[in-house]
Amino acid sequence: MTEFFDGITSDPQIVSPSVHAEGVHFSGKSILWAEIRGIRKVAGIWHIELIQGQLVITDDVAFMAEAFPLWSAQQKGFKRWHLQWSLQKLPKQILLGLGIGLAVGTLIYLGFAQIYRFVPLRYDTHIGEKVDGQMKDFLEPCTTAALVAFHQKALQVLGASQDRFPHDITIINDPMVNAFALPGGRIYVFRGILEESESPDEILGVIAHEVAHVEMRHGVQQLGRTIGIGFLSSMLIGADVEGLDMLQNAETMSEIGSTLLVLRYSRGFEREADLEGLRRMRHAQLPILGLGNLLVRIETKFGMDSGMVWLSTHPKSWERLKRYQEANAQAPLQVPANPAFAEERKLWSLLKNSCPEPRNWKDRVKVPWK
Repeated sequence: MTEFFDGITSDPQIVSPSVHAEGVHFSGKSILWAEIRGIRKVAGIWHIELIQGQLVITDDVAFMAEAFPLWSAQQKGFKRWHLQWSLQKLPKQILLGLGIGLAVGTLIYLGFAQIYRFVPLRYDTHIGEKVDGQMKDFLEPCTTAALVAFHQKALQVLGASQDRFPHDITIINDPMVNAFALPGGRIYVFRGILEESESPDEILGVIAHEVAHVEMRHGVQQLGRTIGIGFLSSMLIGADVEGLDMLQNAETMSEIGSTLLVLRYSRGFEREADLEGLRRMRHAQLPILGLGNLLVRIETKFGMDSGMVWLSTHPKSWERLKRYQEANAQAPLQVPANPAFAEERKLWSLLKNSCPEPRNWKDRVKVPWK
């Protein structure tokens, strides 16, 4: 399937792609090679970025097998011609000025979009540990043994050998319908979303989605965009995690914590996390429709503007359910669902409601962002 985002509306157009000598066609829209800013592959899906701000997302392997080599060749040819012309026609001083301008422009672009790639992974873990330490002052964990065992088993089944972070789940004894992940692998599942689920497969979909956010470092990327480039720059040049003054500052940590708790990932990040979560569910031989069904059911019950955080910070549920249905139709599960969770499927109505009544936390200290 190929989707065309026009850069104005949030809903994509389903288009049919084709290749011609000068560029590509998308259901009547002709795009020249020179109008394509870049092409990258994310979680098995091709992203084609156009210079006017539009975006094309496709999983059409045959189309990309033809289009990508032609676009790459055109890019190389243009760069070679431009370099030769510059060396022949421009004085060295102008070339130097252009080089400096290009370097500055590249740094600005990297700062807002790509500098996180140069930030060491240990900073993800450090941020997660700091925010987790503050959250313990106002969030009560649910330690029901059977629930904890289920979530730990979920991490084992959904994990991959190439994962960059160790993952850990804390169940929060709070009726809020929510789940989120901190950089570095700390994932939080609230009692409220457990109680709204109808099967463990729905919660497994939630966990797979949050693991994907962690592994793709969406939290650090979004922090850089939300708090500012200075945040990532300071981490990039910091010599030592424990000696980095910025992350030791309580006011800054409060800002980071509040940002993470209400984090609104970009549409692209959410799509990436959905696709990677689907891949992990399929690899684990688990049903992939559970998360979509859960989201639609919650949205129908509470509405998008009801304060249900996991809805308000994620795209439309019906749109995402359609994505899961299409993925399931293309490659339905050919074997029985993973038997590792057979017992939980039988006892889920009891298990999901097994957290004890919360203790009285009125005397606990609340962190600034609450």
